[in-house]
Amino acid sequence: MSLLRFIIALVVLLAILLGFDYLQHRKSSKLREIFALLDALIHGVIAVIIVLPILGISGINKILIVMIAFFVAGLLDMDHFVVAKSVRISDAVKLNLRPYTHSITFALILGLLVWGISQQVLLGIVAFIAVTSHVMRDASDGTTPFLWPLPVHTDSMRIRKIPYWLYLMIEVSLFVSLQVWAHSPRINLGTTF
Repeated sequence: MSLLRFIIALVVLLAILLGFDYLQHRKSSKLREIFALLDALIHGVIAVIIVLPILGISGINKILIVMIAFFVAGLLDMDHFVVAKSVRISDAVKLNLRPYTHSITFALILGLLVWGISQQVLLGIVAFIAVTSHVMRDASDGTTPFLWPLPVHTDSMRIRKIPYWLYLMIEVSLFVSLQVWAHSPRINLGTTF
C-alpha cells in the first residue's frame, strides 16, 4: 500500500469511527434498533479498512480476507440474540452486559481456531483482528466484558470500559501494525491459498 493510499485509508477509518460514534451517541431511543442493525455493518466496514494493508501481500486471496474481516466483525453481534433467547432486535438490544464472545479471549480463541482449521496463519490473524476491532469499539461504552474471564467487568474491579481515546488508538494501532507487518521482508506465514 503506497503512502498516499495508507493516509487516505487512515483518514477514512478515523472519519468512520468518529462520525458513526457521534451519530450513535446522539440517537434517540426510537432509533436504537435501527442503529443496532447499522452497527453490524459498520463493524464489518471498520474491520475491512483495518485489514487493507495486508491485501498488498502477494499470493493471498484478497476476496477471502475481506469476507472474513467483514463477516466475522459484523456477525459477532448475533450472540446478542442467543443470550436474549429471542430473534427480536428489541430484545437483543436490551441486554445489560454484552455476551462473553465480546472479549479478547474469544478473539484469541477464534483466531487460533481459524488458523488451525485453515492451516493459514494469515486467516487466523484476520479473524483475531476483526473480533478485536469489534470488541474494542464496543468496550468504549461500558457494557463489554472485554477482558473476560478476568473479573475486571464486575462492580468490584470497575474497569468496565476503556476511555474513548484509547479505543481510537487501539483501532488505529491495529491498522498501522498491519501496514508495518505487510511491508516486512520476512512474511511467510502460510499466506498462499
